[in-house]
Amino acid sequence: MVDLLGVFDRIVPDGTKRTLYHYVLIDFLCQKIGGDILAAADAADAAWFTPNEVAQLSLAEDTAGVIRTALQRCGLGSH
Repeated sequence: MVDLLGVFDRIVPDGTKRTLYHYVLIDFLCQKIGGDILAAADAADAAWFTPNEVAQLSLAEDTAGVIRTALQRCGLGSH
């Protein structure tokens, strides 16, 4: 792990405005040290993307923001 990028709440209400799910997302900037990327039980797939490929993905704005922050901290994002 290189750095903490952010801590975010994602609250999903049910139809009556009560909380159905409450996620706390903790995003880290990490450096690969070896091995292959694999999806675990919580994901259908896992893949590496170039910064140009990431820009073409349809992502939630908060997700795109975390990725932009990570790219900037690595010197790969626009300033």
